[in-house]
Amino acid sequence: MKIEKIDNVIIQDGSTGASKTITEQDQINEFLSLIKDVEFTPQENQDKGVGWRYRITLFDREKEFKFTTEQIADTYYDSNPDILPIIDSYYQQLNINEK
Repeated sequence: MKIEKIDNVIIQDGSTGASKTITEQDQINEFLSLIKDVEFTPQENQDKGVGWRYRITLFDREKEFKFTTEQIADTYYDSNPDILPIIDSYYQQLNINEK
């Protein structure tokens, strides 16, 4: 699936269930610039993990692409640089009410 133009982003906190929706294009661009250079390497051990810290959903009109800080589709990954502190820091500083 190819995502052309991202209309909004939802970041959900897996520890609380709360989520924040980003709809402002400048905030979307800022978020994407933070994660665009992260490289994902499949983990050797693909045993199912339990839970996730953050789930990110990118929306392009009707299409959506979901991933967590540990998993894309059915594959578990290591990220370089580690995506978790990037997402955590961005989520914490977002001035958007949690839902």
